Amino acid sequence: MNKYLKFRRIFKTLSSLELTIICLVLVMILIFSATLDQVHLGLYGMQKKYFEGWLVWWPLRSGQLIPVFPSGLFLSGILLVNLVCAHAVRFRFQAAKMGIWLVHLGLIVLLVGAGLTHFLSTESQMPIHVGGAAVYSEDVNEIELAIIKQGKEYDQIWSIPEARLVPGQILNDLLLPFPIQVPMNYERQVKSWKVKEYELVVRPRRYYNDYSVTLQSFTHKQYLGTTIPKEFASRVHIKDFKTGEVRDAVISMNQPLRFRGKTFYQASFAEGDKVSILQVVENPSWIFPYVASIMMALGLLYQFSWHLLRYLKRRSAV
Repeated sequence: MNKYLKFRRIFKTLSSLELTIICLVLVMILIFSATLDQVHLGLYGMQKKYFEGWLVWWPLRSGQLIPVFPSGLFLSGILLVNLVCAHAVRFRFQAAKMGIWLVHLGLIVLLVGAGLTHFLSTESQMPIHVGGAAVYSEDVNEIELAIIKQGKEYDQIWSIPEARLVPGQILNDLLLPFPIQVPMNYERQVKSWKVKEYELVVRPRRYYNDYSVTLQSFTHKQYLGTTIPKEFASRVHIKDFKTGEVRDAVISMNQPLRFRGKTFYQASFAEGDKVSILQVVENPSWIFPYVASIMMALGLLYQFSWHLLRYLKRRSAV
C-alpha cells in the first residue's frame, strides 16, 4: 500500500501544473543565458553546451567542470513526461475537448520529434571542385581517428569516433587491425602518422555514401553593384553505385536536393567559385514537425468551431 501511495504521489507531481510552470521558467532562463553566451561560444558551441547532454556544465579555474543547470534536452524530456502524465490524470476524452486533445498530442509529437532529431540527425559539408566528384561528406565540428590501409583496387578504412580518443586510453577492439594507445599529450587537431603499411589520420568525421556527386558547373551571381549574393547554384550529376541510377539536378539557395534520405543544400563556395560547398542533412524524423503542426492547427480549428457553434446556437435560442 505504501508503494502504491508513493507511486501516486510521484505521478501527481509529474502531472502537476506547477512542474509545467517551473520547466517553462527554466527554459526561458536557459534560452536567455544561451543567447548571451553565443557571442563567445558561437552557434555550434552554444548548442553543444546548453542544449545537448543532460546538464549544462560550467568550467572552474582549475579546469574542472561542474553541473550548474538542466539542459534543453533534459527540460524537453521533463515537459514531455509532464504532458503525458497530465493527460492521464486530468483529461477525459470528450467531444467538447477534442481540439485540446489534438493540440496536446501535437505538442507530444513535436517534443518526440525534437528528441529523435537530436539523437538521429547528422549535418555535414561536401566541398566539390568543378569537374570533380565526392563520395563522402565531412562534419566540420567533429573529428575521428582513421586507420587507412591502401590497396590496389580500394582502401581499407577503420574509423574511431572522437568520444573514444581519451588520453591514455588503450583501444583494443577486435575490429581494429592492431591495438592503439591514445597519447597523454593528445590534442584535438588534424594530423597524420605513418605506421608500416598503415596511415593514421586525425581528420573531420566522414560520412560515406554508396553514390557519387559530380559537380558539373557552379554559378555565383551577385546583386548589381554590390557583393551581396543573389544566387548560388550547383549543377550536379549523381551516380548510384548499387542500382546504376544516374540523375542530374540543380541545387540552389532556395532549391535543395533530396536523395536517398539526405537533403543537399547550397551552403557556400570557395577558391574563387571553383569549389561549391553543399550542406548535407540527414534527419529520419523530418516529418514530425509537419505532422505536429497539422495536428495543432486542426485542434485549434476544431476547438474554435465548437465554441462558435455553441455560441450561435444559444444566440438563436434567445
